[in-house]
Formats: sequence, structure tokens, C-alpha cells
Amino acid sequence: AAREVGLPAAPVRLFAAAELALGTWALVSASVLASGLMAALYAGFAALTLRLARAGEACGCFGAPSSPASPLQSLLSAALAIVGVLAAAGQTHAAGWFFGRAPGVATVLVLGTAGTVYGVVLAYSELPLLWRSWSPA
Repeated sequence: AAREVGLPAAPVRLFAAAELALGTWALVSASVLASGLMAALYAGFAALTLRLARAGEACGCFGAPSSPASPLQSLLSAALAIVGVLAAAGQTHAAGWFFGRAPGVATVLVLGTAGTVYGVVLAYSELPLLWRSWSPA
């Protein structure tokens, strides 16, 4: 993906670290600014992934160099951008909110959130490969 848009690897790694820092900030603070920045980031991912899909390039999502970029990933990124906009516009809770619940409720919330995150990772990295293998030759 970096080669397709003309970037060397070092800034991409720096960007990935900044992306992780922004995600962590959004998770622990639930601030309007963090949610807005996450929305902008995912809107950028949606545009980039669509460009890569049209060029037939791999996206490199989650370090999977063979994962082809697809319009599905672009749609998923756009949906996550909308979630970021809604989080910035509404009242959201930081991750610490989970632990203010009863232990059973907190456990279910944490496990459900972890499962959702894993599902998103699979949707980005594995679903495009599965979709391509299923389409007729």
C-alpha cells in the first residue's frame, strides 16, 4: 500500500504507531477530539483502500502483505468513520466505564468488545482473500 501511494516504509511504520496511539487515546478518554480524529482516519482509510482496490493492489492491512484491497474494506472503513462521527456527536464512555459495572456485566462487555475487534481484523485481512477464492475463474 505504501509503494502504491509513493511512501517509503519508515513513515508508514511511524504512521502505524501514531494510529495505535490515537486508538488507545480514543479508548481511554472517549473525547470528542479523539473520536473525530478516528473518524477522519477511517475516512482516509476508506479512500485509500478504494484506490488500492481499483489498482488491484494489496492493502497490507494488519501486516498481511498478501491481503488484496477490496471495496468491502473501503465500506468497512467508511462504516467505522461513521461510528467515529457518532461517537464525537454523542455521549460515549471510555473503556474504564466497563469496570464500573457488575463483574458479570463487565466480563460480557469486555469479551463482546474483544470479539468485535477480532471480527473487524478478520474482515479486513481474511475476508477479501476468501471472497476472491470464491469468485468464478
